Amino acid sequence: MLPLTMAGIWIVLAVLPRISPKGYRLESFQSIYGLIQLALMTALLVTSIVALLAATNRHVTINTITPIVLGLLFIILGNYMGKLRKNFFIGIRTPWTLASDEVWVRIHRLGSWLFVAGGLAIVITGVLAPSAYMPIIMIGIIAVSALVHRLPLRMSFTDA
Repeated sequence: MLPLTMAGIWIVLAVLPRISPKGYRLESFQSIYGLIQLALMTALLVTSIVALLAATNRHVTINTITPIVLGLLFIILGNYMGKLRKNFFIGIRTPWTLASDEVWVRIHRLGSWLFVAGGLAIVITGVLAPSAYMPIIMIGIIAVSALVHRLPLRMSFTDA
């Protein structure tokens, strides 16, 4: 199932630049888009390989490898999030961010820091405390990042 998912995501990511509405073209940050595609596909490939190894009874520590891969993906996405330009497909797309260039830039700068911090927290937790509770811990870190992100978004919208 994972290889089919990867193929489907790859096809969607290849089609998105062609169907982007005018004024929201991806060409202005095509190199960043390519790096995001590469990071996402690499994370999915590593996850697929780990799952296949585990399924063949190889000694694989999924509770350590998966958080490290997810955390590194978040760190990479966070590093490039601030360079995204307003578009309909990638980034923090809300009515407020799509309505204002300033709100888009401010929220993506904040989101960039939150993604990197959340990614570091997930990697550290995966290395230091791998356990059956790791999915809950990862979801908690992601939820906290999302909640922190929402507060300035509303403030930026009401201030504008």
